[in-house]
Amino acid sequence: MDILEAKQIDLSYEEKLIVESLDLSIKEGRIYSLLGPNGSGKSTILKALSRNLKTQKGTVYLDGSAIHKMNTKEVAKIMAVLSQSPQSPPYLTVKDLVEYGRFPHQRFWERLSSEDKEIVSWAIEKTGLTSFTDRLVNTLSGGERQRAWIAMALVQKPSILLLDEPTTFLDIAHQLEVMELVTSINKEYGITIVMVLHDMNHASRYSDELIVLKDGKIFAQGSPIKVMNEHTLKSVFGVEADIWIDKKHGKPVCIAQELAHHAELNDRKNKTLIGG
Repeated sequence: MDILEAKQIDLSYEEKLIVESLDLSIKEGRIYSLLGPNGSGKSTILKALSRNLKTQKGTVYLDGSAIHKMNTKEVAKIMAVLSQSPQSPPYLTVKDLVEYGRFPHQRFWERLSSEDKEIVSWAIEKTGLTSFTDRLVNTLSGGERQRAWIAMALVQKPSILLLDEPTTFLDIAHQLEVMELVTSINKEYGITIVMVLHDMNHASRYSDELIVLKDGKIFAQGSPIKVMNEHTLKSVFGVEADIWIDKKHGKPVCIAQELAHHAELNDRKNKTLIGG
C-alpha cells in the first residue's frame, strides 16, 4: 500500500523549475533514501512531500488524501518531519522539546495527559536520552541533539517519518548511531522512513530502496543491489567507482576512485601513447 504518493508534480524554487512531472510512490513500512548530486532536487522533493513546499502542478497524496487539503494537525498525526539542522530556543530542555511533539494530539487548552507523559517517557528512553531529560538541548552534542529531535518526532506516533540529511555534521560514530536508531524505529514500529542522504554507503546499508535523482527526475529506483552500480555512479555523480557486496550485510559498498572525465582523459592519453 502506498502511504505517500506524488503524481505529476512540478516544483519550483525562486521561480526556477527544479522538478517536472515527477511520479513517486512510497510504500508503507519500508525505508527509502533519496540520493543525487547537489541541485538534483532531493530536498525540494522532500519539502513537497512534507507539505512545506507547494506544488506548481500535480498533487501529493498522504494516506490517499491530497496533502494540501488536509488539516495541519491531521497531517502531523500521520507524518513527522525532521528538517536539516533544526534549531530550538536556548531555554528548552530535552523533555520540553519532546513534549512539543504531542501537540497534534491535544486541544490548545489541554495539558499533557498521563498517556501523553508515558509516550514522552517512552520516546526519551527509546532514543537513549533518559539521563539527559533535564539537560538544555543546546548543551548536547550533535548526535545527542539529533536523537532528541527524533524523540520529538516519535511522540507524534507517526506512520511515516521524513528526514532531511539526518547525519549532517556528525562524526562517523554518531552517524552510525543515528542510522541504527532510524532502522530500529522502522523495524520495531513499522514506521515508514524517507531520508535525504549524501552518503551512498549509508543509504545502501540501511535502505530497502534507493531513489536516485538527476536534474529533478528519477534516474533509478529500486533495491540497493539493483540501483548502486558503476553506471549509476558514473552517469549521475560523474565518478568512476569500485563496487562490491559487503558479505556481513548483503548490500553493495562503493569507493569512488576518480572523476569520470579524468578517467576518460587518461584513457585517451594511454591510447595515444600506445598508438604512437
